[in-house]
Amino acid sequence: MIRHAAIVCGCVLLGACSLTPDYQPPETEAYLGERFVQSHSEVPLQTVDEIAWWKRFNDAAIDALVAQALDNNLDLRMAAANVLESQALVRAASGSRWPEISAGFSAERSFTGSTTGFGISTNNDRTYATTLQLAGAVAWQTDLFGRLRSAENASIADWQATRTDREALIHTVIADVIRQRVQLAVAIQRLRVAEDILNNRQRTLVIVDRRYNRGVGNTSAVDVRLARENVYAAEASIAGLEQDVALAQHALDILIGEKPRAFPITQEDLNELPDLNDAVTGVPAQLLDRRPDLRAAEFRVLAANERIGVAVADLYPDLTISASGGWRDSDISNLISPDSLFGSLLGELTKTVFAGGRLSAEVDAAKARLQAQAGTYASQVLRAIGEVEDALVRNHKLRERLAKVNQQVNEARLASDLSRDRYARGVENLLTVLETERRRADAEDSLLRVEQDYWNARVDLHLALGGDWMGPAAENAVATNHVR
Repeated sequence: MIRHAAIVCGCVLLGACSLTPDYQPPETEAYLGERFVQSHSEVPLQTVDEIAWWKRFNDAAIDALVAQALDNNLDLRMAAANVLESQALVRAASGSRWPEISAGFSAERSFTGSTTGFGISTNNDRTYATTLQLAGAVAWQTDLFGRLRSAENASIADWQATRTDREALIHTVIADVIRQRVQLAVAIQRLRVAEDILNNRQRTLVIVDRRYNRGVGNTSAVDVRLARENVYAAEASIAGLEQDVALAQHALDILIGEKPRAFPITQEDLNELPDLNDAVTGVPAQLLDRRPDLRAAEFRVLAANERIGVAVADLYPDLTISASGGWRDSDISNLISPDSLFGSLLGELTKTVFAGGRLSAEVDAAKARLQAQAGTYASQVLRAIGEVEDALVRNHKLRERLAKVNQQVNEARLASDLSRDRYARGVENLLTVLETERRRADAEDSLLRVEQDYWNARVDLHLALGGDWMGPAAENAVATNHVR
């Protein structure tokens, strides 16, 4: 028994051997200031409370919609199921490193007998036998060269990647909800602006009709037709905007897991968008390390590295130790007794001698997959930096543009009101009135679109940085290293 135990202990020690290459985090050529940005797999997953960057917008409607989306969004439910599947695969890979134990009970009834010269058995010469067996077996693949351990580590990395994929999806769902809330609010505001424009054009038509019927000045039937055309154009635009409001509402319903038209928040609550906070001047570059998509990409590099160890270990022998034993007897009353006991111990060393180059090709394929995953990671880092830079530029320039368009709208409103008043007093022509009304409509519509773009740019910046740059993670980052 001591000798057998020594053999088993030796196999356990051999099982500590691993042929997996030492993991080296992939380097990128994405240069920021005075440092290189790399994703760190040791950054812990963020909880929903830590992700809560949407609260920076100080909007009760956004808070309610995001909370409902996090509970009911179907894509998030599928992502959660994927995480559970990956976790189960980790347990399965871990279980393969343990001995497999089985037990069973069997009962056999057999007979033998002599036959006549014609090959027919005679009942009187038959001999019957009963065999009862209660047995168990243990089989253990010792993992001499770490193939099973590498496979387990790869499954763990896949699980971590799936978890961070779900975290990335949470960010994306939050961003989509905010964008859709903004789109719906802007659509409602555009509809109300169009209704105001229609009222103004109807007042203009009343003035034109009155002047034409009274024969005032040089007002002609053409002026009346133009004024009516202006009213019909406004009415047509209202129909299109009502469609936009309905479609935006349906899209938001789906995001929060509701049946379209079953909208839980009134349009009045969504009408006004709160003002965004101050302009963004610079954010710590280290915040890129929190981006879940970058961490997921690095976990996949780690998994690919572990699978090289699996492929290399397949080139070497496998040692399987198995033992079986139990009791066998014809009488159940004597089944469990020393005389009925049997057992065996087997050690099996197997090695594939020839496989047509398949094993070495699988090693080369595993190494190529590692290079591909490292390239994917480097590409994602570069794109991430570009997304941050783009979002910062859009935030800065859209803020400037918004201020100028506000001034444009104020002047367009004054010009429209003034031209209509002058036309009513007979000191302005109708074409000027129609042109100022058109320019006012264009300016107000442009203002709402710029506001929507400004909100989307701020959402994009949160996504590009993996959350909130003003939270605890930003405070812990080195303030001297900035993306801009």
